[in-house]
Amino acid sequence: MKTIFENKRLDAIASILKPFANILLITNPNLKVELEQAGLKVKPASFASISLLLSLIYSILLSLVIYGIFYYFDVLDKNKIIIILSLGFLFFTFLSVYNMNYPKLILAKRVNELDRSLLFALRHILIKVRSGIPFFDSIAGVAYNDYGYISLEFRKAIKDIEGGSSEVQALENIEFYNPSPFFRKFIWQITNSIRAGTDIAKTLEVIVTGIENDRYVQIKTFANRLSPIALMYVMFTIILPALSITFITIFSFFFGSSINAQIFYIIPLVLLVFNIFFLNIIKSTMPTFEME
Repeated sequence: MKTIFENKRLDAIASILKPFANILLITNPNLKVELEQAGLKVKPASFASISLLLSLIYSILLSLVIYGIFYYFDVLDKNKIIIILSLGFLFFTFLSVYNMNYPKLILAKRVNELDRSLLFALRHILIKVRSGIPFFDSIAGVAYNDYGYISLEFRKAIKDIEGGSSEVQALENIEFYNPSPFFRKFIWQITNSIRAGTDIAKTLEVIVTGIENDRYVQIKTFANRLSPIALMYVMFTIILPALSITFITIFSFFFGSSINAQIFYIIPLVLLVFNIFFLNIIKSTMPTFEME
């Protein structure tokens, strides 16, 4: 399914912004490679100009919505217009940065998917090769099984080999466009093994063992990071709120002042924000792969 950045009509409209898009390309020299690895079939200049166009459209719409709200409540003046223009500019800047980093978001998702299935796919190939099955048939077994993006990558290699390319050339082609460092390392070691004529099974065994050891290290690292995060979570979401309510109650009792009921509405909202914050931290640091 094509993305909005691959729309030819939108590209034609956004062409008027290409002089400004070229300025963005200077700040992002790796955009061409990122687009290729993300599978976006669009030129860097077109992608940058469409990003600017979308950012401009959405920022104008937001400014009009805010203008309409101020106009409806009859609070529109010069200061409000300055606020509207400032918010529109900030929103435009934010969207431009977000859109220009869109390929990186796709790549991060693909890397997670690739790394999640890589170890299982390599074990599949290793078992097949140890059984005496040729390497081509072994990777074909992975290509036509359910290993997610790994299967899609090997299908490309199989098509290239069936089209007349050598195994080494086909594997190097998928290595170049793949964003996963583990997958590229695996392909690099396999192609070197094929060129040298060494035993592929032994090479695969070394690769699988290396990936397993690396993932055990990542799991231990995550466990070590989780302890201080859990301590901070308990501190900010349990201890501090309880102490805050206790001190507010004590002070109100001694000074004879009443407690504002809004405080008891604000505290749950603050706790909700802290919970979301800590959950995002844990999710971002948690390994995405499986071992068994």
